Order: sequence, then structure tokens, then C-alpha cells
Amino acid sequence: GGQGAQDADAKEWIPNFLQEQLEKRFTRSHKGANLEQLAALAAALQDLVQEEAKSRVEGVYEMHALPQDRTLTREELDEVIRTYYISFLLAGNFSASSVWELKRKKEVFARKYTGWFEAEAWLEKLLDRVLAGNTLRD
Repeated sequence: GGQGAQDADAKEWIPNFLQEQLEKRFTRSHKGANLEQLAALAAALQDLVQEEAKSRVEGVYEMHALPQDRTLTREELDEVIRTYYISFLLAGNFSASSVWELKRKKEVFARKYTGWFEAEAWLEKLLDRVLAGNTLRD
């Protein structure tokens, strides 16, 4: 396999390695972990979460056929965040091979997802709060 296969192997290996290390530490000492050990674990988990989020956002950019090397307009940002949010709500089980297919799938999701109106309102509120003061060009 190429780089993609190596990345997938690393994504599977790192959580497995962390789990093995935790199991060794806890079963060996039966005492649990101290503050420094838990802080190290938290930092490792934070790195994993950040890498996963970056990977998912890159996938959303690809679905929207957007270049990753420029600033998004507010409209593009709204669409990217909505797609990311839908993917999150579907536990990452969301993909599209074209912008047209993406638009259609998002429309179907909005119709069928129980509570979408409330979920979308929550997202809007969050975006308004986070982007308040930011001047994104339209």
C-alpha cells in the first residue's frame, strides 16, 4: 500500500498501542495512574482527536471540491461546517463522490434526521457565537 495505507495502519496502531500501555500499567500495579501519567494520556488522546478532526475536515473539503490552500467565504464555511456536522452526527459514515451527490445527500439527511431542525438551530447559534467579530468576506 501507499501513503494512505500507512496512514490507516498508523491510525489503528496508535490507539491500540495506547490501550496496551494502559492495560499493562493498570494490571501490573493495580493502583491506577498518577496525575502525570493521566496528563500524558490526555495529551496523547488530544493529539489523536485533533488528527482525526483534521482528516475529517480534509475529507469534507474534498467532497465540496474546495482547495485547502485558501480562505473560505462565509457561504463556503457554512456548507463545510454543515457537512462536517452531518458526518459527525452519522459517526463519520457520510461520503459523496461529487458536489451534486453531496447536495442531494444533505437534503435527504435534513428531511429524514429526527431533530435536524433543533440540531441545525444549535449549530447556527454556535457559528454565530464563534464567528462574532470575525470579518469573513462574502
